[in-house]
Amino acid sequence: MSAELLGVLGIFTAVAALLATLWQGYLLRCQLDHFNRVSRAQFYQQVTMMCVQRDQTFIDNPDLWPYFYSTGRKEPRGKKQRARVFAMSRILANLADGLASETVTNDFDGHWNKYYQQMYDDSPSFRAFWKEHGQFWPEETRRRFIR
Repeated sequence: MSAELLGVLGIFTAVAALLATLWQGYLLRCQLDHFNRVSRAQFYQQVTMMCVQRDQTFIDNPDLWPYFYSTGRKEPRGKKQRARVFAMSRILANLADGLASETVTNDFDGHWNKYYQQMYDDSPSFRAFWKEHGQFWPEETRRRFIR
């Protein structure tokens, strides 16, 4: 009788351990889902801050805007202006790199791809920068500019 009782207690203990393990797995899954939501929110917050910094640069330097967003604007002629335009190009390329480094929703990703492709197409200055320095960015980032 005591062997039977020990067997039943053993089965009961095994079932309780299995249920506890399943519960822990469920809690871990919930924790990972929460972590993913927090991570995604932080990513979008970082993208927003990078966009604010980009916009602030254009506010502080409105003469740079036409080099990126006005069709037909030629490359700058002077060394100082060329350096400023290339620095802004680097900021824009780094923003694209930041976006490419994270898996984002298709709608969001498609929007940014169109944005960068349009800028690449419209900006001789950015194309010149990218031709000279584009190899320093990963392939995923390069694909955002060149179709």
